Amino acid sequence: MSAQLEIRKVAAGYNRAHPVLKDVSLQLERGRFIGLVGPNGSGKSTLVRTASRGVKPLRGRVLLAGKDIWSYSARDFARRVAVVPQEISVPFDLSCLEIVLLGRHPHVGRLHLETVEDESVALSALDVVGVLPLASRSIREVSGGERQRVTIAKALAQVPEVLLLDEPTAHLDVAQQTAILSLVADLSRERGIAVLAVLHDLNLAATWCEQIAVMDSGRIVEQGAPQDVVTESLLAKVWQARMWVRRNPMTGRPYMLPMPPLFEPDRSDEGAPTVHVVCGGGSGGPVLTMLMSEGYRVTCGVVNIGDSDEELCRAMNIPHVAEAPFSPISPPRAAANLKMALDADAIVLTDFCLGPGNVDNLRVVMEALKDYKRVISLKSSDSDSGAETAQDYTDGQGSQWLAAIREQAQVVSNPPAVLDALRAQLGRN
Repeated sequence: MSAQLEIRKVAAGYNRAHPVLKDVSLQLERGRFIGLVGPNGSGKSTLVRTASRGVKPLRGRVLLAGKDIWSYSARDFARRVAVVPQEISVPFDLSCLEIVLLGRHPHVGRLHLETVEDESVALSALDVVGVLPLASRSIREVSGGERQRVTIAKALAQVPEVLLLDEPTAHLDVAQQTAILSLVADLSRERGIAVLAVLHDLNLAATWCEQIAVMDSGRIVEQGAPQDVVTESLLAKVWQARMWVRRNPMTGRPYMLPMPPLFEPDRSDEGAPTVHVVCGGGSGGPVLTMLMSEGYRVTCGVVNIGDSDEELCRAMNIPHVAEAPFSPISPPRAAANLKMALDADAIVLTDFCLGPGNVDNLRVVMEALKDYKRVISLKSSDSDSGAETAQDYTDGQGSQWLAAIREQAQVVSNPPAVLDALRAQLGRN
């Protein structure tokens, strides 16, 4: 498919000696929605301004339908390329319809007023973006999301082949952001418009854009489908951000969650007690975080790779034993887990689901009890029935072991009580 708009080896900016854009190349095809992302100051807005004739390239060319954009008259270019800026400035008290009619100016002859056809196009554009009832309302009286829709309607009234948007979701709430990007994606697909949108929210870009182009220091460093581009390593390299990247089970597209700050425990306190946490399935998070915050030396195991407890251990530099998911605990990892437990001053057992893959964790706790280790068992319960919440998928073996452990361990009902029990047992204020 040939490009409707092509940015070819462009250098551009406001200082010839120090261009903002450096050898940038990008192709926009009909019906394709590309999200342009990158850190602040990476050149995203300058690229949009260059593509819309706001900035002339110092080197390279921008082509529209194979022709240099600077070979078009301003009127002809505006008939084919529409721009939605970050902010819309309205010096006069115009109605929403009058704002949208401004988009018809490239199609209106010199010294001619808008025709009935122009008004029909403008009203249709307002209808498409869902704000037709606001046609007679002042643009100053509508909400931020409604104003952004009116601005997009103005761009649509130009009947463009290319739509350039510079942060179209800035200052909007999450519902308005979703609605705007859903609208833009539908317009691109249904009308065959080539769309380039500068976006700050990577989750929004990954959800709605067919492709993502990543800018860093004036260059495009990655481009492709969201699932190929958005990776933990890229986020660390370009944004210096520690993020977890997961896949949306409905779409297969990535979404990002922030990792906790890298935690460096104070190793100078050699007298701090060591607590070994036996957990899984996300049950260990509150306990692990609390113990680290209180200055304990913490170990953990065995947890499955990819489990949220395992990810938290990696994020907080907690020594741990990890096993592949859906696999029984291997003898070497069981031995490593047992060594951590026996080396610790106390053991905390959280309330996790019991299955064939993790029942060996209970065996380790039982061995630790035989070695006279202090064990604290976290036992959650249903507030109405008092039933234990831990589920057993081991034909009862896990429940038997757990009951035997709790006969000898100190049983508590919540994470703060774990901390109180440790303070009492270990004599630490």
